[in-house]
Amino acid sequence: MKIPFKRDIPPRAVLAVIALVLLASVVAGSEIARSPAPAEGQKETAPAPRPVAAPAPASAPVTEADSDFAKQRATLAPKEKVTDLFATQEIARTPAETERPKAPAEPPLPFKYLGRIIEGERTTVFVGHNEESYALAPGDTVERLYRVERISPDAVIFRHLPTGKRQALALREPN
Repeated sequence: MKIPFKRDIPPRAVLAVIALVLLASVVAGSEIARSPAPAEGQKETAPAPRPVAAPAPASAPVTEADSDFAKQRATLAPKEKVTDLFATQEIARTPAETERPKAPAEPPLPFKYLGRIIEGERTTVFVGHNEESYALAPGDTVERLYRVERISPDAVIFRHLPTGKRQALALREPN
């Protein structure tokens, strides 16, 4: 069956118009069903305005449990436990992982005591390291790693500069 129009109308457009007409009739029909029908012998008048519900008193607030939304949500709520994919999770760590990292340990003193010279109150100590020998007095720095803090009759006190820790080299006469 072809509809006699001057222009061809796509079938989808015809179906859309029909669907809109049916929807409008359903909505109009439900409005008519809500209004009371006139009694026999009465004229049909304009529908009376619907009464407006008074706002709820301030002393009785509407709770979520009373709302339709809460009832719908309760019926749609899943019955089994749902896992939250975006929840943060605790990762079990071994005791070695939970310990704080230790400060870098200073290496053992790389110096070998070679001898000393005492001139009055000034003491100069000779030490060896990697085929090098050094004459050291208090305040001297060796290889930018060690500074001589003081020289006592029994030991030379070095400060390891990267860690700030003190180390002692015992003064024993070489064999």
